[in-house]
Amino acid sequence: MITIPPQKDGGFSDNEHEKILGSTWEAKQQFDWASKKLFDINKWSEWCENMLSANFSLYNKYGHPVKRLAELHDYVKIDIPGPGSIDGGGFDWVQIKNISVIHDPENDTETAFLQVSPCSCPVNSEPHVAHFFSTEATSTFMIQREGKKVRAEIHGRNEKPNTSGNTIDSLRNTFVAKLAKAAFSDLQWKDLCKGFLY
Repeated sequence: MITIPPQKDGGFSDNEHEKILGSTWEAKQQFDWASKKLFDINKWSEWCENMLSANFSLYNKYGHPVKRLAELHDYVKIDIPGPGSIDGGGFDWVQIKNISVIHDPENDTETAFLQVSPCSCPVNSEPHVAHFFSTEATSTFMIQREGKKVRAEIHGRNEKPNTSGNTIDSLRNTFVAKLAKAAFSDLQWKDLCKGFLY
């Protein structure tokens, strides 16, 4: 089941970009190509034109770096511009909580879906969430095809600063979360939405 969590507290963001193709066949090819790009997390930064974009690296559920498409329970290491999280070994971390591809021939639609939430760092024993947002936050990434139209969407929900760790990280997280709400996340995600479709 594909659901975007309800917005309860903190900030939120909604970004999307779409293409209308000349035929359903072309749209299906575009969907397949964009879905592979969605799940190829190690290459996300290659599709962002913004020079301030973050770098993303895929890790398996045991905390080892992998070069493959994303799977359920994998981790994503995020290297954002500026100081990193001490609890995260200098990085921010999220874990894949939901991933699927749904084909609905009756309605001529297809959806590829990936949802992540902040988590602790899988490569050390630090228990605190290693991300500038708290664990309630989610980021939902989708590629959808409806007939000849293909759309990339990224939705952030319940984006509150993470103040659960050490004092330095708490201050850093509050600053970065405010910056993300102000503009950084939207620039990053708008860029990535376009990158999935081109």
